[in-house]
Amino acid sequence: MARTQAADYNERRRRIIDMSTELFAAHGFHKTSISEIAAACKMSKSLLYHYFSSKREMLFCSMEGHTRALSQIASGIVTGAGTGEEKFRHLTRDFLYLYEKAKAKHIVLLNELDALDLSERDLILSQEDGVVRLVSALIGDMLGESRRLPADLTVFAMLFLGMINWTYTWFNPAKGLSSAEIADLASDLFIGGLKNGQFPAFDMRNTGSAIT
Repeated sequence: MARTQAADYNERRRRIIDMSTELFAAHGFHKTSISEIAAACKMSKSLLYHYFSSKREMLFCSMEGHTRALSQIASGIVTGAGTGEEKFRHLTRDFLYLYEKAKAKHIVLLNELDALDLSERDLILSQEDGVVRLVSALIGDMLGESRRLPADLTVFAMLFLGMINWTYTWFNPAKGLSSAEIADLASDLFIGGLKNGQFPAFDMRNTGSAIT
């Protein structure tokens, strides 16, 4: 007889995703076993398979949820009220807050993409590209259409994301600055560089990406 779905089915799935992601972040996807995940979730392996068909499905759900959260943050800010600079600072704060609160998911997203199958990886990459496009649009809004840039906006978005994405490797809120203060510092550095940089002329209407 098929197992009936528990009333807290979705909550249990979220807990399994959270617990498995913590293990993947700490030990790596390939070195984490189903038995270890089941033990961390305090359930049998057979019950675990009632919620997920494999540990790779857990990994994919963790990554997809994290990239979707980033996309929702960026989309809401880009379409919201405020000047370009205000929205850029808002996005930086919200991204770093999410990185802090969902650190394991962020680590897994940055390090375990190759563990997914091709179709899953393509979906995650597509969501990440969407985030880059939103950040690019925000940078363009912040600078204004009359500004001439040395490269297309994708390069600026990737430079910015590269600056903040790896803060998890050293940032420790218990030792000083908060994520909001780190975000403000990153915004100051990035915005100041754009405003004061001596860039060769380049038409920002060129929207072709320099990222291969």
